[in-house]
Amino acid sequence: MLYRIIPIERFIQMYERKRLYLLSPAKWDDPFEKLWFELGCASPAKDMEARRRVFGLCWTKESMSDALWRIYSPNELSIRIRTTRKLLKAVLRKAKALKEAYTLIGDVDYCDGKTLLKRAKALHESASKTTELASEKIAKAWLSKRTAFRHEAEVRLISVFSSTGHKDDRVEVPIDPGTLVQAVRLDPRMPVDVFESLKRHFVNSFGIEADTIQRSTLYTLPKRINALASPRKAGKKSRR
Repeated sequence: MLYRIIPIERFIQMYERKRLYLLSPAKWDDPFEKLWFELGCASPAKDMEARRRVFGLCWTKESMSDALWRIYSPNELSIRIRTTRKLLKAVLRKAKALKEAYTLIGDVDYCDGKTLLKRAKALHESASKTTELASEKIAKAWLSKRTAFRHEAEVRLISVFSSTGHKDDRVEVPIDPGTLVQAVRLDPRMPVDVFESLKRHFVNSFGIEADTIQRSTLYTLPKRINALASPRKAGKKSRR
């Protein structure tokens, strides 16, 4: 299974426009992501060219993560969608915008500094020996990341275009959200009344099946554990 936590407005946009958007890694926060552009290019001109060639979308294998909710849902209103690699690949095969691109879906390998440096040098050396580095090598560069981020358990969709690049600063991939998205989970800290209101809206406006929309149970005690505490709470009340 693959998961992705997105802002509520992005979720609504996805269902209204029926699109996924791939962005350049140059827009990602981690400065090491931008480093692959520099190491994979032998000149500033080629560096600018590469930034128009590479696009990506990040997912995770983590179904239950406190860290990811806190990072990607700072306002406690974000939504986690679930899909599979098979469904995602089916979408990519049909995408006309990606017909001329090399695309892969791969697990991120979290490396120590020594391993990352070795891979960075190899990429830079390969780029310096050719006028156009192979798309596969460029794509795989973005599957290496520092161990500080391994809590993300990331899976990346990376698309690399030819030397002419893509015409826009993002790639639009048409989708049928009802087919791609298998389940929807809302932030576990979201107020229950807000969750219920949003659930009704998603069912009525987008036709999402009600039983596939839930509020994350990350902070909910399992019934059996909660039952152990219940008698004690009841006892305290009876003694008053």
